Amino acid sequence: LTVPYEVERRQRSGFHRDFVQMLNERTPHVIIVDARSPGGSQGVMRFARGARDYANWFVTFNDARAGAGNWNIEDTPLPPHHVAELRRWFQYTQVHRMIKPWIGPGPTYSMALWSPEPHDDALLGDFLVPRKDVEAGDTPFVVLANPSVYVTDETASDLHENLRGNRPYFFDGPEMYVDGEIRHGFGPHGYETRVEGPTTDMFVEAVQRYMKIEIERLLKEDDLHIHKILE
Repeated sequence: LTVPYEVERRQRSGFHRDFVQMLNERTPHVIIVDARSPGGSQGVMRFARGARDYANWFVTFNDARAGAGNWNIEDTPLPPHHVAELRRWFQYTQVHRMIKPWIGPGPTYSMALWSPEPHDDALLGDFLVPRKDVEAGDTPFVVLANPSVYVTDETASDLHENLRGNRPYFFDGPEMYVDGEIRHGFGPHGYETRVEGPTTDMFVEAVQRYMKIEIERLLKEDDLHIHKILE
């Protein structure tokens, strides 16, 4: 039942006031992307607990905008009993009171789920919900997306060649692969510490830089392939 709110208490961070006010004024479509580990139920779309928490946040936003009971819960993938329980949760009250002064009346957000492998049901955090498809229209909507491809069989005929050898969630814990060594000792100023070797942040920066280059190359390849088909 967590609603994203504070960083100080080691909880997931909610949206900044400026962003909430922008949602209130412009109501853009929102896509929230979060991966999930490969483990878990098969034959369902899988979404992280963080995605469920942001679904809770948009319930709170809708309530602050329209009032509880004045918008359609069926426009979300959340079960009605979960929303009723959420509204009695103390963190819901905290967030609702915080964002209410920033929000005026207007259209509420509907929510949908997306992943590369659609199934009838989705595991949203820790409970099963029916899949809610993306239906773009004039009303604002939120897409909770998990872009991970969990097919790791390199011989799968329906898997794009650029995804063969895919290892989903590989970089979820980058500190397992690179973490600067902390050396302790005495120096000119007494007890001191030194960092030796590359840090985890340096490793992440290098990986992300390479990913941008690689993604750009793959997109160009796809564009070239499409042009050849059209020709």
